[in-house]
Amino acid sequence: MLPRSICRSMRIRSRVRYCPYRSDGSSECHSPFSLWLERHAPESRLSGSARGPPVFIVITGFRTIEELETIKAQFPDAQVLVIEATERARYQRYLARGRLEPAHSRRDFRISDENQWSFGLLRVAEDFADLRIINEGSLPDFLQQIGAVLGQEGKIRVSGISRRVRPRHGLRENQLYRCLVALHDAGRALSCNEIQKETGRTGAAVRFNNVNKVLKKVPELANRYALSGSRLRYDITNAGRAYVRYMQARDGS
Repeated sequence: MLPRSICRSMRIRSRVRYCPYRSDGSSECHSPFSLWLERHAPESRLSGSARGPPVFIVITGFRTIEELETIKAQFPDAQVLVIEATERARYQRYLARGRLEPAHSRRDFRISDENQWSFGLLRVAEDFADLRIINEGSLPDFLQQIGAVLGQEGKIRVSGISRRVRPRHGLRENQLYRCLVALHDAGRALSCNEIQKETGRTGAAVRFNNVNKVLKKVPELANRYALSGSRLRYDITNAGRAYVRYMQARDGS
């Protein structure tokens, strides 16, 4: 989190009501995922003043897709900002912070990452992003990037920012989405061959080996059952259902 003095400075410069810096990847606040809410409304709606400039509200710390759903339901024009950094950069920042209970190795640090991924959102955050910041530089570099996103840097071109980010594939080509839809519609656990058959009803079938490859990567969205003497099966989780709802709402389907 940014020092209080810097947070106050950002509020003044960017009219940001709440903007904790949580991109260093520590076990306590690993959150590359941030939600940027731009309220095109008078200041009076928040502070009671008679008039004022537009207000930017920043919410960070999301771990679940359901939390993001709730915010987007209330603020449909909200923009999702993903802040990314390499594991090495994040681990170095983590050590520099001098946590009371530090991860003693990169392996421990990676395990803490996996604990955060278990909530369901972080592993698929890129599918929900509208903007992306690559946070590999210094703190002043990061503040300049945030200023550019919030429109405070004029027309100056700032590196490390991607706008209008969209998923790599549409829903018809998104194999993860199609496999989860098949599980959702079935209402029960399915084998990879059954998922292949179900996806074939709505377009090109997702091959059974690809089904396993895709779903195995996101254990938060689909439970994997590998029982001796029976076929490997998958069953959708609540986070997986939330993923399907969110992607459909984003696509307008």
